[in-house]
Amino acid sequence: MATLNELKEELEPYRGTLVIGDFDSVVLLKDVIEGDDDYYWVYVGRIGREIKEYHATCVGGWVPLKGFIPDEKYQRLVCVWNMNHNADNQAI
Repeated sequence: MATLNELKEELEPYRGTLVIGDFDSVVLLKDVIEGDDDYYWVYVGRIGREIKEYHATCVGGWVPLKGFIPDEKYQRLVCVWNMNHNADNQAI
């Protein structure tokens, strides 16, 4: 099993970017934290009708979009995301 430091190293180049999260949806990757019995990715995304921060086990992963899809398409995605989210949840 990966350590929290290894997960933080994996996350760092993508912190604050849009990724495909554990439910196959586009989410904002914010952090990785230690819980009572597991490590958790910290995402902002849509849960039902609400957009909110949530935690997902690190057993599941995420797929980076920045650097993996054409820059122009990624920047359009960021633009739309940022128009629809508050200042605390802006993507880069």
